[in-house]
Amino acid sequence: RAMVRGSIAGSGGRLRMDLRLIDLGDGTVIDAEHATGDDVYELVDELSRRLSPHLLAGGVEPTELTPVAQLATGSLDAFRKYREGVLAERRFLYERAEAHYRRAVGMDSTFAVAWLRLGLNLFRQQNVAEATSAMGQAERFIEGTSERDRLMIEAILSFISFESETAERSFEELIAKYPDDKEARSWLAVLYSQTDRRDDHRRALEEILRLDPFYAPAYNELAYMAARAADSTAADSLSLRYLDLEPGQPNPWDSRGEILEMLGRPDEGREAFREAVAIEESFVHGYQHLVRSYLRAGDMAGARAELVTHLGTDDPDAAVWVRLLSADTYVAEGSYLDGLDGYRQAAARASELDRDDLRLLALLDAGKLASAVGDFDGAQAFFQAARMIDSYNQEAFFGSLVALGQQGQVDRMRAIRQAVVGNLDQVPENFRAFANQGLRFTDGLIAYYEGNLERSVKLMEQARANFSLQYVFREEIEALIELGRADEALATIGRMAGVTPIRTGDRELPLNEQAKIYERGRAYEAMGDAGRAIQQYDRLYRMAGEGLRQIAFMWDTRERLERLKASVGDPSLPSAADSAAGAGPP
Repeated sequence: RAMVRGSIAGSGGRLRMDLRLIDLGDGTVIDAEHATGDDVYELVDELSRRLSPHLLAGGVEPTELTPVAQLATGSLDAFRKYREGVLAERRFLYERAEAHYRRAVGMDSTFAVAWLRLGLNLFRQQNVAEATSAMGQAERFIEGTSERDRLMIEAILSFISFESETAERSFEELIAKYPDDKEARSWLAVLYSQTDRRDDHRRALEEILRLDPFYAPAYNELAYMAARAADSTAADSLSLRYLDLEPGQPNPWDSRGEILEMLGRPDEGREAFREAVAIEESFVHGYQHLVRSYLRAGDMAGARAELVTHLGTDDPDAAVWVRLLSADTYVAEGSYLDGLDGYRQAAARASELDRDDLRLLALLDAGKLASAVGDFDGAQAFFQAARMIDSYNQEAFFGSLVALGQQGQVDRMRAIRQAVVGNLDQVPENFRAFANQGLRFTDGLIAYYEGNLERSVKLMEQARANFSLQYVFREEIEALIELGRADEALATIGRMAGVTPIRTGDRELPLNEQAKIYERGRAYEAMGDAGRAIQQYDRLYRMAGEGLRQIAFMWDTRERLERLKASVGDPSLPSAADSAAGAGPP
């Protein structure tokens, strides 16, 4: 409804700030003020006190306003870098955001909210060790912040520790004290989305837009919600509004591509993904979505053709990601050893570029696939290298445990568990809940590989009880099926987030998708629904063919399919090229 325009000038250490408060309805000047002094923050505070009655209409006294000098940092340059980081983050340019936050804390090492944002970005990259350190710095300097920043830091720390109820109360307290806070509402919207509270999710986004009709991320989220509800008119117009508010940015095009796919317009969606990476070569979501569109269409060669033109790029993110995604296409068609070689190449390229964050991703992918094809020594080497980069990485930790379990080395699993318990006092406080959840999952895995399936399922259910982010292991699905609880397994399979548990981002992970199809087949088979089991096994066999014999937990797909088809009097089988692999499990 109103806008402040102004200027600042100075000479010899003296500053003059001139401000005008403008009514956006008709362009008239509501008030104009100026102040002089030698501290820019004091000038801002003085003029805020004078102009605020025009905006607050008596609802808040000027003396209740937080002085700008207490908002975050005493360094104007640090604050500028922080704000540039926030903007980059809202545009999903995470690498750029991280660089800005690092500059901000380099300029002011006590800048708590910048440490917080840096930690969140590092968590997003699965760099848990460095993220935990940054979060520790945010906690360390929290007392020097304003009440608003303190409440935000406390709420977000609860959120990332998976203490969803505590986080929700903290965000609500913040909003009650500061009703104009959009960021707290944005976090609440994320929390509501993760806990499937759709009405609350929508309400939070609409409240943000009432506060700020130009807040682009809210339009983006609402567009996705409309597309999921099959409201094509709203989804189309909202995604176009997002494009209009963020011209020349990659994410609006990327989001529009996803929404067009959801609306049944895949060719237009691909064009939008291409536009996203043309605008920003390092925008990895665009590559992920483009390749995903081909994988879902079963066109692996088409996906590789899209990627090959980017293999020679100088951009580090693009250079590694096109190799990771190309490896995915081989996994998707059952060429698992070619896929494993592709992940190795991606890790090597990341090492050449001195990008441990990208190398970590490739090592985790290589470790999981190596374990799946029975190369347990190779898997442990990949996971060990990943933990050298990030000692707190749970994906590497669980990957190592699963590889040991598959070899029947339960004693070594127990020894690792005891070593973790012995080191718990060294784990930072803000990571303690996460570590304890991991221990419960560890106990569940040990129980599974000991053959105690009831205990395994119970422990894994307990591990998820108080956390909004819920991992589901393949071992738990298998245990439920063996225990005669196939209906529960079927309801849970969609939440499998990886062959080992953790994976974020917009990438279609072919091995994980294949595992879900296989486990659905197992569940239907156990429930006596031969028709649906045949559909799942048939689909999987058409995807990966005889290559499935290389995967320890899916090697018997063809045999299960043959047996079920024979039981219903259908002798036909999908054709596949004969493989040199043997008839038994690897």
